[in-house]
Parts: sequence; structure tokens; C-alpha cells
Amino acid sequence: AGVRLVARETERMMLTRASKRVLRSDCLVAVPVMGEAGSGKSRLVSEFLQQLGDEGERWQLDIGACSALGLPVAYEPLVELVRARVRAHEASDDDDLRARLQRLPGLAAEASVPAEVAQRRLRTLLRMLGLHATDGEASVRPATDAEQQAAFEAFSHLIRASCAIAPVVLVIEAMQWAKGPTLELIAHLARTCDDVPLLLIPILRSDRADAVLAALALPAARTTPIDLGPLEIDEVGTLVEALRPGAQVPEPLVEAIAALSDGLPGQIEAVVLALTEDGCFEHAGDHWHVDVKRATAAAKGRSLGDLVLQRINRMAPNERGLIEALAAAGPAAPRGVLAAMLGREPSEREFDAAKQQRLLVEVRSPQFRGQRAFTLRQAQVGDVVLGALPVALRAELHRRAARWLLDWREPRPAGFGALLAHHFMVAGDEAEATRCVVQNAEASLRAMANRDAYDAYTAAVELAAGWVDKRPDDVEAKRVWVAALLSVAELGLRLGETTVALEASERADAIAAQRDDVLGDLRVRALILRGDTLRAS
Repeated sequence: AGVRLVARETERMMLTRASKRVLRSDCLVAVPVMGEAGSGKSRLVSEFLQQLGDEGERWQLDIGACSALGLPVAYEPLVELVRARVRAHEASDDDDLRARLQRLPGLAAEASVPAEVAQRRLRTLLRMLGLHATDGEASVRPATDAEQQAAFEAFSHLIRASCAIAPVVLVIEAMQWAKGPTLELIAHLARTCDDVPLLLIPILRSDRADAVLAALALPAARTTPIDLGPLEIDEVGTLVEALRPGAQVPEPLVEAIAALSDGLPGQIEAVVLALTEDGCFEHAGDHWHVDVKRATAAAKGRSLGDLVLQRINRMAPNERGLIEALAAAGPAAPRGVLAAMLGREPSEREFDAAKQQRLLVEVRSPQFRGQRAFTLRQAQVGDVVLGALPVALRAELHRRAARWLLDWREPRPAGFGALLAHHFMVAGDEAEATRCVVQNAEASLRAMANRDAYDAYTAAVELAAGWVDKRPDDVEAKRVWVAALLSVAELGLRLGETTVALEASERADAIAAQRDDVLGDLRVRALILRGDTLRAS
């Protein structure tokens, strides 16, 4: 913390010019920030946002992020920013959360928004946030085109009404993981909020940039992409000197650090921290000394993963266990999940030590009510730690996390089913994983994200097949398998995937026919769907 941004001044000025254009023209301006993991995308945007605050302009800042979980979470980054706006984690109960949502711009009844319109928008957002009690189980069905349009319009009115109060910066992190419905919603916002003061900053990895930006269809004349590449050798040296002021780092060592880190700022910092733990950099008063011979030897023939793992292994057992739990838990891990994984309550000293070593950060807006949440600062640390864990230990950590989540009795945040399914899948429990994926699909239907539900049911089909392989006589496994296939067929028919729908209905019929005595009801549905699909094709 406190180290200045190196070699990114041009890119920061591009963001500054974009913000001034928003204020000058009262219109949407988009600045996609792209680069490899560790290239400093989030850091660049964070410093720019800090600069906006320092300049005294009254901006509304909204930040959402897409999850790396394989299963879709309906409209995740937009739902997250709404929850952050109303500080949902502080709401005492669902009624309190509804009251907070009702005070959002565009949702409160006023002269420009009739009461019935505000209530309709509120009901739509409540459904998208998973607060669908008033809809009952009838909401577990594919949304109509009109319902999906209403969902998109609810978000659009929220953003437009917010922009009427103050210009808005909308940051969407990790957009390389965004699924189709999320991309469609953000594209809709870009179209319908074209004439209001909105600065849209998607952050994403370069390898997915073309596909994501094509889906967003941002206005070319008001879109300025920023692609962050690796630092040059002299820039690597400048960053190392900024991290370790006063250290005289010769060029051969700078080149070794650049090679280990691929010239990416986040990885350069990880290398320097690892070398410091190895005794290569020593702090003396207000400056640093470097043991060039030792540092060069430590870097030679090593990978960044080697250095990170060596650093983690030097930690005290309890502190190392916390990092292992964080790596398995994934981003925004509730403290309760970490305690369940560790089999004990982690101490504040352990969290403070990990923060001081720049390994973890506390999440601004935790999703589980009353639970502080933490995440590793760098995804690569988690990847390295997970790769070194014995398979059995990793499975046990995920099993403990899943059990804690199953016992959670407070309102479940968006993506709960996807998270629970992920833990069960890694733990090797196909039965529970399948049930959770089905629940995730149902949550997507309630949130009016048909494509996300289709993808989740497709995943449930594959998981259920594995469940049946292990337990071929289990009638419940076959029932879940056939039901998932029928859901794929129904949604595929609605989404125009007629070939997939026909194959799924035929497969469901064939499986159900094997146990017509107990699966006869599902076979009838399969036969009806086959007929509907054949007529549609």
C-alpha cells in the first residue's frame, strides 16, 4: 500500500479525460481496461477512483464483479452493486432490505414516478435479488420476454435516475467471466443510458476482450479501450525501487525479476515480497538494502510459483492454514466458512498478519449477513496454494465449507447455489452437487435469467450422469437426471435450441422408460416435449 503506480500515467490520464467528457457532454463514455492477470488493471482503476474523490467531484461510485465459478449467477455484478448501494449486509431482515431498496432512485414513488410504476420496478428487483417470497414457487418457471424486458428496464431506470442526481461511475470487474444474460443486461444499460452522465469501466483479461466487447456493442465514438501490457525493463527497475526505497538494484537482478514476473506489476510485487521473506531485501531505518548475490541466486532457475510457495511454507502453521482455507474458499469467504474449514475460530492476529504480508484483504460489502468476509489479494497465490494441497485435504476443506453453507439460516445471497455446488463438486459428492446445481438453475429462473438456468440445468445433466454411474440403482438419481434433461428441453425450446431440446427429450424418454413404474410421470412429460419440439423444428 502507498507505492505509486508505475508506468501507467498515460492510461490514468485516459480515464481522467473520459471522466471529464462525461461531465462536459452528459453522456455515456466507456473505458474498457484490459490486460493479463497481474497487469495492474484493478490498481489503475482504484487509483483513478481515488483521484476522482480527491478532486471533489460528486460521483456515485458503483462496483460489481463477475464470479469465476463455472456455474452462472444471474446478473451477478449488477445485483451485487444494488446490494452494496443499500448496504444489504447490514439489513436486519428481509423487510428492512425491501425498505432500503424502495428508497433507491427510480424506485421511490414521486412526481415523476407513479406509485404503481415504482412498485412494479421494486418487485422486479426483489425477484432478481432472490427475495421472491411474494411470488411463491410459481416463479420457478421460464420468464416471458416481457418479464425479462421489465427486469432490464428496472436496472436501466435505477441507473438513469441515479445519473440525474450525480454522474455515475459503473465499474464491472472480472468481466471475462460474465455469462450471456449479464452481458445482455450491461449492453442494454449502455444503449438505454446513452444520454446520461455515466462512465462505464469494464475490467477484463485480454484473452476474452474481443468476445466480451463484441457482446456489449459499446458506442465506438465514445469508447476508449486501455490495454495494459508488461512493463519494460527500466520500468520494472523503477517499480522495484518504489517497493524497496533506497535499495540499489543492479540491472541483472532487475532482469531476473522481470523474467520471473513476465513484467507484470502484480507479479513483480509478489517476487519482491518473496525475495524479502528470503532475506534478500532488508529494511534499515528509512531505506532498504539488497543482498544482490543472494537475490540473484534465489531467483535463478525458479518460478514465481516456487517463490510464492516457499514464502507460504515459512509461515506459522495457523497462519498458513488460514491462507490454505482462503485459497479453497474462493473470493469473499465469510469468516464462518473459514472457521469451519480450519476446525477452529481464526484469531484477529492471524488476519492482521496476513494483511501486513499483503496476502489478504477484507471485502467491502460482505454477502452473508453479519459475517465479515475476506479474499486473497492475488488470485495466483490461491492457485499456487491449491496446487500444492493434497487432494484429500482439499476435498475435506470443501466438504466442511459446504456443510457450513448448508447450515446457513439467514437469507442466502445471489450465487449461493453455485457456490455450494462448487464446494460439493470439488469434494467429490456428485449427489449433493447435482441437487445444488438444480437449485442454482431454479434461482436463475426466479431471477428471470433463462439462459443462465439453461446452462445450469445442462451442468446438472452431466453431474447427474456421474451420480447414476456410481449408483445405477438409485431411483432418486435417475429422477433428478431425467428432470434436468426435461428442463434443458423446455428451456432449449424457448431459447431456439431445438436440436438440443429434441435430443434431451429423447434421452429423458429412454432413461424414464427403464423404470416406467416409478418414472412414468416424467416419461409422459418427455413424450409431450418430444412432440412440441418436433413441431417447432
